[in-house]
Amino acid sequence: MKEADVELGEWIRPQLTGQWGTVAAISPAGYLNYVRIFHPAASDPTDQLYSWSHVATVTHRTMHPQAQWQQIAGDSDSERWPHKSPVIGRLHHSLTRTVFAVLATKTTPPTEVYFGVWEGTGWAMHDDLTRPLDVGNELDQRIARLAQGPKLTHPGRSYVLLRGTPNDADAVGAYLGDTTISAHLAWPTDRAWCISTDVDYDSTILACDHDTAETILTHPDIEALPIPHTGRLDINADHINPPRSTTFPS
Repeated sequence: MKEADVELGEWIRPQLTGQWGTVAAISPAGYLNYVRIFHPAASDPTDQLYSWSHVATVTHRTMHPQAQWQQIAGDSDSERWPHKSPVIGRLHHSLTRTVFAVLATKTTPPTEVYFGVWEGTGWAMHDDLTRPLDVGNELDQRIARLAQGPKLTHPGRSYVLLRGTPNDADAVGAYLGDTTISAHLAWPTDRAWCISTDVDYDSTILACDHDTAETILTHPDIEALPIPHTGRLDINADHINPPRSTTFPS
């Protein structure tokens, strides 16, 4: 894992063509397919992972490409999903490894991948660090250099840029000293695909070709559905499931 010149990501911004809350606001235009990868929910106390489809069955809701967790999780009564919600703003470690193992096979070798990490993530917030930066510490030097250096700027978001291989996807957080985070953007040198995980969303968008989309959509360990580039991801996107105040059928 190494730091990368942010100019290598400048191609994305002109391709962000939609209003905030749409796929097109976070994922670049020009790809044949867009796939929404749903971050799994977890149970207490085992942290076993559950798909949104499983939760929708429990709560009598309908799973669909623009589903929103607030509606899928059900009402606040006894039928509501009683466990953890999906993680917002990052892929679960196991899902990261699975998704990037697939994507590694869908690029032209030699494969280098660029990883963008939002500047507002905890690693970069110097004022929130529990200890002062140690100028003699390699990690602290890296944090200071990235935090103070140039950023890849998108509407409402700015990112530092790293580079590595698909196998490095699950090591992005460790490189920045915060293993709870994952990359918010990722793409290979041939731009065959582009991953977008916005910090406010509980799902990830993959822009790709037909073959890659089919592989992701049919993978047994990935919950994903096709979504149009004009599709919505905001809290009001789900017009199929009733609001949480609605009474469920018995």
